[in-house]
Amino acid sequence: MNPSKLRSLRPTIGAIACFGGAAFFGTWYRRSFADRSTASRTFDPDYFSQFTLESKQPVSSTSAIFTLRQHIPGKDEADKLQAFNERFWRTLWSVQIKQPQLQIGRDYTPLPPLLDDDGSTNHSNSIKLRLYVRAYNPGEMSSYIHRLPIAGKLDLRGPHNELAVDGDIEEVVFLAGGTGIAPAMQMAYALSQYPNARMSILWACRQREDCAGGEGSVVPPSKSWKDRLSGSKQIPVAISAGPKSPIVEELEGLQKRWNDGSDSAGGRLRIQYFVDEEGTFINYKEVMTLAKPSAPASPSSRGKKVLFVSGPDGFINYWAGPKVWRDGQEQQGRLGGVLARLNLRDWTVWKL
Repeated sequence: MNPSKLRSLRPTIGAIACFGGAAFFGTWYRRSFADRSTASRTFDPDYFSQFTLESKQPVSSTSAIFTLRQHIPGKDEADKLQAFNERFWRTLWSVQIKQPQLQIGRDYTPLPPLLDDDGSTNHSNSIKLRLYVRAYNPGEMSSYIHRLPIAGKLDLRGPHNELAVDGDIEEVVFLAGGTGIAPAMQMAYALSQYPNARMSILWACRQREDCAGGEGSVVPPSKSWKDRLSGSKQIPVAISAGPKSPIVEELEGLQKRWNDGSDSAGGRLRIQYFVDEEGTFINYKEVMTLAKPSAPASPSSRGKKVLFVSGPDGFINYWAGPKVWRDGQEQQGRLGGVLARLNLRDWTVWKL
């Protein structure tokens, strides 16, 4: 996801140009990218406010978890913090970061709060965001974030809701590519409160360093993730022991939360890892097994089943077809790709 592709439905320069008018553009520009008084504002979906980079935790040679913090004035503190903390239980959501020199904005999906050993959340008296960002070349925004020094300032606005999470969701299959794991972790965090929910995460990474320590999966080998439809013979994949990626550690923490303290692969939250450089790729047969049509639903089992696809454009296009721009907004578009060929009559597909 590049994860930054999780865009909120807001105007873009191209969309505004279609409507024309210098006055309209000027109003939008001031609303969207004005630098004035960002330091005095607090977290807001319409206006940028200032966050401070507190720490940078490397995940791989090209990616890291960035922790951002914003102090909340005393008169607003209780309400703001309560609303912020509760949001992780209710929605999938993103924030937009501004690159001030180029005046461009990019959306990123925050990771869920860290869990203590007892499964509780690390709260604080200020708003804290954690973003999983990979440095791309070229990539103006990601490079800008990676160059930021500790205690440096970022202009950010949000939250922007993507999808409501509630107890009607019974089963989730989440296909994640690269940093597209961030919304999968948000969903796992929010859905863990519902005891009847089940979730399977299939995470595809280009290199093992991104998911170091994550247990492998038995999958067909292939030259690329675009070449999975041939029925290759399945072989086991050897995983070398070593330090775990911070993302893998957090995924295992979520798994224990779901599975009553156990990280067993057979629990309510199942996680599989796939690594391009090891010749392992998400296979359509595995997706079919996880999303197989249900028997006629019983009165006690009629919840929603949702299949998410999140990651770089090529990953999403391959599995579910491209999203489309219409009336200045990014929309789902029709279902295409591999998933369009499968029998998913019980499932809603959502592209992130």
